[in-house]
Amino acid sequence: MCTDIENVEYVGFKTGKDLESLIAKAKFSVYPSIWYENCPLSILESESLGTPVITAKNGGMKELVEDKETGILVNNISKEKLRKAIESLYNNNTLIKKMSKNCLNKRKSMISLEEYCNKIINIYKDTISENKSIGDKL
Repeated sequence: MCTDIENVEYVGFKTGKDLESLIAKAKFSVYPSIWYENCPLSILESESLGTPVITAKNGGMKELVEDKETGILVNNISKEKLRKAIESLYNNNTLIKKMSKNCLNKRKSMISLEEYCNKIINIYKDTISENKSIGDKL
């Protein structure tokens, strides 16, 4: 691990209010996954706290981050492309402020984890109910 970067502090594993505080104070977060993830909670957490995200343009990440609006999407992510994205955003406070505002505006339309879980549970209940009805007819 590179520990000699002047403006980077390694803080170890954090949860709860400590994690929330770190994310909220950050200029932006970096989510460099190359995996085709569906809905990374880290991105939603970051945006909900007004912190733009730099991430790969694949999987669900490209659906969560609006390029140049709530973060930066990197095509075919590599160390060099990631470095360029980080440098460009780090040196553009005007863009960071715009993106932060957009993230906070986006938060207004986000639902809570509890609401999301309730919606999923209702989908399962409806599906089970429909399948029982079909089974009864067979």
